[in-house]
Amino acid sequence: MHKRLIGIVFGVFGLFAGDCLAQEPKWTSEQSQQLLADTKRLAADEMQGRKPGTAGHEKAQEYLIDRFRTLELKTFGSGYRHGFEYNKALSYGSGVNLIGWLEGSDIPSSFIVYTAHYDHLGKSGNKIYNGADDNASGVSAMLALAEYFSKNMPKHSMIFIATDGEEAGLFGAKAFVGKPTVPLDSIKLNINLDMIGQGGRRNTLFVAGTKRQPMLKEIVKTLSEQTRSRQFRMKPGHDKRTAGFRNRGNERFNWHDASDHGPFIKKGIPYLYFGVDAHKHYHEVTDDFEHLDTEFFLQAVSAIHQTVIAVDNLPLGNLSR
Repeated sequence: MHKRLIGIVFGVFGLFAGDCLAQEPKWTSEQSQQLLADTKRLAADEMQGRKPGTAGHEKAQEYLIDRFRTLELKTFGSGYRHGFEYNKALSYGSGVNLIGWLEGSDIPSSFIVYTAHYDHLGKSGNKIYNGADDNASGVSAMLALAEYFSKNMPKHSMIFIATDGEEAGLFGAKAFVGKPTVPLDSIKLNINLDMIGQGGRRNTLFVAGTKRQPMLKEIVKTLSEQTRSRQFRMKPGHDKRTAGFRNRGNERFNWHDASDHGPFIKKGIPYLYFGVDAHKHYHEVTDDFEHLDTEFFLQAVSAIHQTVIAVDNLPLGNLSR
């Protein structure tokens, strides 16, 4: 199932301040196995659907903290847990973001922030909403990227946030941008990963955020061509505020607020959002590990991996804000 990553070398783009040269990604079958193992564990019944405030949610936190420690991610303050509270419809809630980071080699004062929410819907009676695609897939991909950059020092510093409270209203991302661990103007890009394991009939991974960013658009275009196969394609999309339909009913998504990139958009921070369309398992008890399209998932993470390596080589201070 493992698809060999292809080394991409970007030449001089007319709109770039300089060359964007992507180093050859070093990806192993062991890393693919770890990606799938992380996803399967986070989507296991023992996690009870990872609803905030439950024992399963706490187990998911412990698992992710252990992975952060294994990757030797740095902490802001005394630990990875960053609690927050929120108010929704006259009721109060709380959550815990898990935040680790790596220092960059060339531009350590500039940050790329990765987000992937680890919370989900919990249980309804005896039914468990395991959320394999939504969003164990995105969190596991973020861990894979953190592992790569922990062994291959990035140029920019990188923050990895397993966000909480996304399902209730993007509250973890809102808490972070409301009280960031670094100055907001030092955050050059948000990369959000949410639902990347089930490509639907067209086997498509959408990338939002390139519409106003020629440098990012060129990279996504080039890699879309390089990574395309019968089982996978990556394409720009979901950039409009209201576009696309759910599989059931006629309710439209507001793609700007569909996931944790939304609060970053509101702060004027450039972003890339990787995600698929809603599918028949979306917010259903059938969103289990066994229903992931494993070949699509591995190719999606491969494409994301190549994209973020290329992005790290860009002059991100030149992105439009």
